[in-house]
Amino acid sequence: MATLNEITYDLLQHIRANNSDDDDIDLRSIKYWIKNQRALWLKNELGKWKVTSRGIIQDLGTLSLESSGTLKRTTTDVPNFLFVRGEPRITRVGPVAITDKNYSIVHYNHSHFVHNGRFNSDIVSAFLYNDRIYLVGAVTSLTQVNVQGVFEDPLDVTGMTADSEYPIHDGFLPYVKTEILKLDVKQFIQLPVDKTNDGSNNLN
Repeated sequence: MATLNEITYDLLQHIRANNSDDDDIDLRSIKYWIKNQRALWLKNELGKWKVTSRGIIQDLGTLSLESSGTLKRTTTDVPNFLFVRGEPRITRVGPVAITDKNYSIVHYNHSHFVHNGRFNSDIVSAFLYNDRIYLVGAVTSLTQVNVQGVFEDPLDVTGMTADSEYPIHDGFLPYVKTEILKLDVKQFIQLPVDKTNDGSNNLN
């Protein structure tokens, strides 16, 4: 799997094939376009997939919990999840030991109605609210939680850098090259450019 830097430099070479050495497009712009196009592509593709590919899932590791009334919640905000059809793409909330059974994930609007029955009072459910993960149910003894999902900006996840493997699907690379060159870079290619390789800004 490619890193964000590798994808960025690959795209820069394609862009420079149409521009001069004096173009105004910098690496930050390309990375921003890649992030946006990844989000758009995944929103379309995730609606088709029955199972979320492991290659696009990121693990937030061990998160500490604090009490919030009768609930528990993460002590820090979580990065912005990618929303697909109006729902955050959370793939796992569960014990730190990933072999243990996951907690059920519910919408926060429904959180008031869970665990009121005779047969579900001893289970744990999780929901996202105000950028925190909340746990409801048999949560008294819980102090930590593991959270995984698909995030809007992969670099928001702690430990992720532009030199880490970028969480994408193989089908994304040809798509992102086409879309960025066709849409995002188009405005630069159509502007007058300096075709003289002399370090001066000689526009034609």
